[in-house]
Amino acid sequence: MFKISKLVVNKRYLTLVLCSVFLLGIVVLYKGFYNKDGELFFYKQQNGDLITSVVIEFAETKEKRKLGLMHRQDLEEGYGMLFVFPDSRKRFFWMKDTFIPLDIIYVSEDYKIVSILKNTKPLNKKRLPSRSNAKFALEVNAGFSERFNLRVGDSMAYKKF
Repeated sequence: MFKISKLVVNKRYLTLVLCSVFLLGIVVLYKGFYNKDGELFFYKQQNGDLITSVVIEFAETKEKRKLGLMHRQDLEEGYGMLFVFPDSRKRFFWMKDTFIPLDIIYVSEDYKIVSILKNTKPLNKKRLPSRSNAKFALEVNAGFSERFNLRVGDSMAYKKF
């Protein structure tokens, strides 16, 4: 009789442990989509005043740049993804497999905004080019650039955590 009740207790314990590990895995997976790699700051062209900042996830490798924000269902307010390229040239993005409407902000190698694509359409395969050479591109929620009155010529800086 004692062995049977010990077996039942072990099954319950095992079930509890497995459920806890499963739930923890879901939380880690979900929160893993929002890596906090650094912070990005925007400054006004005219006077250098701080406009706003966002927490960023870096896309510095070819693989991360290729994946970007594709397949994600949402993007927390105040978060973005900064694409860092090895060189400065005209860039083209698209919204294939991207479910979130985004603003794409292209930035030159001297950290100046060179073009802003507002309210890009999710799942669109149309090429979305920069107007001139860019070394960086920032993807943020649609409406971000309008809300903070970002303009071509404003500058950015970033730091890694």
